[in-house]
Amino acid sequence: MTKVHKDLWVFLLGFFVILSLPFTKGLTLNVGFPLKVYEVILVVLVPYWIGRGGRPWDRSGLWWPLAGFLTVALLSLVINFWGHPWTGPREWPFSVRFGPVGDGAAKWVYFVFVLGAFFTMSSIAQKRWVELTNAWLFGAVFAAVISLYYSLASAWGETPMLLPGLERHQSILFFGRQVIRSGCFHEGNFAALFFLLSIALSLHRQKFLLAFFLSLACLSTFSSLGVVGCVLVWGGSFWAVPRVSRKRAGIGAIAVGLTIVFLQCSSGYLNDVIVKKLFNDKVYQLSRPGVKKDSGSLGVRVYLMKESLRLWRKSPLFGIGLSQFGYHYRSSTENSDVEKIEEKPIPNNVYLEILAETGILGFLAMTFFSFRVIWAGWKRAGWSPLFWGVMTCFLGLNTFPSFSVLFIWIFLALWVESPVYGEHE
Repeated sequence: MTKVHKDLWVFLLGFFVILSLPFTKGLTLNVGFPLKVYEVILVVLVPYWIGRGGRPWDRSGLWWPLAGFLTVALLSLVINFWGHPWTGPREWPFSVRFGPVGDGAAKWVYFVFVLGAFFTMSSIAQKRWVELTNAWLFGAVFAAVISLYYSLASAWGETPMLLPGLERHQSILFFGRQVIRSGCFHEGNFAALFFLLSIALSLHRQKFLLAFFLSLACLSTFSSLGVVGCVLVWGGSFWAVPRVSRKRAGIGAIAVGLTIVFLQCSSGYLNDVIVKKLFNDKVYQLSRPGVKKDSGSLGVRVYLMKESLRLWRKSPLFGIGLSQFGYHYRSSTENSDVEKIEEKPIPNNVYLEILAETGILGFLAMTFFSFRVIWAGWKRAGWSPLFWGVMTCFLGLNTFPSFSVLFIWIFLALWVESPVYGEHE
């Protein structure tokens, strides 16, 4: 096979990985755990890229902070399970996949896999940036159509046809009906962040009508992050786009703003999205472990923040170990007036998760990487719409359950390899 054909196969595999990113819950294979379509492709693509000479340390400014984090995370697991063998309960009220040791090891291995995907897609994007962003936007359009269909059908009182793997979804009480808000994802915040990053890509490519359509899908997730993110991405992008395109960007920003105002005036959208969801848990159809039932999502997050800091103080240098928050959390939940724990508790905040589970050393390593990745892209794209997408991403991690979500890392790969703003069209 010639070098041209090899490069073409690598690109096509990368193209289909990005195209399938929105379907993190739909179109999955159940093999004891949800195996996603893009993970199957990456199992082939990443080793192939490494076999052809791909080396992550070629990007030393990004690799060494991540290598440091992986080292700290591994030492944390060894210290916590070798030096302090697990003496907690062997049975838990929530579903357990591999147990404390197995969950920690599996999370470390999966993160290595995600980093392999990050560096592989970054390498492909050096030559095929436009094609890969096209793949992202194609997938975003499909996801937006499905998300709007689920929301509108359920709001109308109909039962939509769900993709395989989406039997469990997140909904919110709106106008007396349970409206599906999670689209192709497990949670509304996942869908909202994916659409926000897609909006930033659309604005970066100066596809303003597409950005407006994706904004509608984002608002259909009933996510507080979606509302704040739309304002941030559209507002920042208005000043970032070339002056000749600023009129169209302004029209789009005004259209999104008027849509939010219309939804508020006609249905009390912001009241339901922000006030009720934050302060009244009854609008949710999802268990909230360890917190009074009427606390709302804000009460949940405050409780989890305190619990994360408490667990970090137990082991401030190396943390309690990857994926161990849920196991240690149970021992501190002594309040009888709490909801039954049905799912393994998580901090629901990436920064607190890293701090509690890998200590201050892991937290500093990831903080250093964050600044490096922002600088690496900013040198190329400057204050472009992609920059505001990255800022929205790091803001959204305050409400996110995991730092190993692949679409975030693929977006960062596109960000660091973005051509000089305006030269890609």
